Amino acid sequence: MSAPLNGDPPDPPRRIRGKNPFPTTGSLICSEAGVGSAKEREWIPLTTDKIRVVITNAQKSFRIPTGLRMLIRRSCIAVLRNEQFPGPAEISVTFVNNEEIRKLNAQYRDKDTPTDVLSFPMGVNGEYDINLDTGAKILGDVVLSVEKAAEQAELYGHGLDREVGYLTVHSVLHLLGYDHIDPLDKVHMREKEESIMHQLGLDVRLGYTAQ
Repeated sequence: MSAPLNGDPPDPPRRIRGKNPFPTTGSLICSEAGVGSAKEREWIPLTTDKIRVVITNAQKSFRIPTGLRMLIRRSCIAVLRNEQFPGPAEISVTFVNNEEIRKLNAQYRDKDTPTDVLSFPMGVNGEYDINLDTGAKILGDVVLSVEKAAEQAELYGHGLDREVGYLTVHSVLHLLGYDHIDPLDKVHMREKEESIMHQLGLDVRLGYTAQ
């Protein structure tokens, strides 16, 4: 499914001085289930690329397989390297269930149905808020339903790693301003997705699930 930036609903609240109103606080994502404990969060430290990926597990419906967080980290880094993104960057990724992503989809896209992933870009015309503690540009938030991703992986006959890898690549490209409303833009974005998926060693031959 497309990211919230593709529709007409109002933009989500922007961060103030590097503070994130979405996944890491849990104030919106976990309105019923509650915020995950410290043990359920994985703060991946700054790499040599100065890319920080903050991963929060805010659901209990699906057990996160070993290695999935690392795949998401690799996918984020691959996109930024491919796009030659300058300077340190920070991306937040939150795992939710179908019910939580349904609420967000209804709130920001007027679509009262579960979707696979939503992207909330924080940049405007190449300008980003800065995390004052790290100096990193805050690119935005990716909210991913691992429950829906698992359903789609089974439906299309490929692994969960391939599904989540693609959804991550797709979403981070949205954070950088790419879209697929216009047919030509869709082709351009698809070419980038295929190139990055190939770099990650993930299957690019099967049909994509994100629309």
